[in-house]
Amino acid sequence: MPDTLGRTKELCRMRQRMALLLVIGFIALLSGCRTDDQAPRSERPQRESRQVTITAVYLAPLGDAQLSQVDLNRHPEVRVVHDFAALRSSAASGQAILVDKESVDGIDDTWLRDFSRHTRVPVALIGYNDPIYAFRETLPIVGIHGPHIDWNARRLAPGFAVWRVRTATSAGTSGYLKAFDQTPTVDAVLEVTDALLAGRIR
Repeated sequence: MPDTLGRTKELCRMRQRMALLLVIGFIALLSGCRTDDQAPRSERPQRESRQVTITAVYLAPLGDAQLSQVDLNRHPEVRVVHDFAALRSSAASGQAILVDKESVDGIDDTWLRDFSRHTRVPVALIGYNDPIYAFRETLPIVGIHGPHIDWNARRLAPGFAVWRVRTATSAGTSGYLKAFDQTPTVDAVLEVTDALLAGRIR
């Protein structure tokens, strides 16, 4: 009788140990099953970044540009190109055209004048704070006429100037023309060109 009782107790203890091991194993299995959100950040699958809408194309030199690279890096909505062919292929309705003063020489003025008239997109010349100097002497796409000006007597930089066609008929062209006497930044330029594109400025 005592032997039978001892074996029964031993069997109970073995069953308890086995049950405990099963519980521990089950907990360990659950802890090893992580979802992507539970996994460390470095192990999570990268999700596609939100698509950026381009609002401006900037023709800039490969060297020192008026808008700094650090500033441009904060604005993925600005596409940077380095030659006229790339500007022409990238330009689209609904996107402002920004031209660095150091990149003017390679531009086809006739194409840019006609494109801005047809699409009504703003054109900003980055580097000069006088609208007549910017769009008569440097980038002649507006059709400004007038007397000779001694530009050597004027401070022309820093700054930027913006032109946008409002109406264009056989009788002439009218539009928004304004220059800003300040160090040009991407934020400052886009504040004007985005407002023109949205119709907040006319």
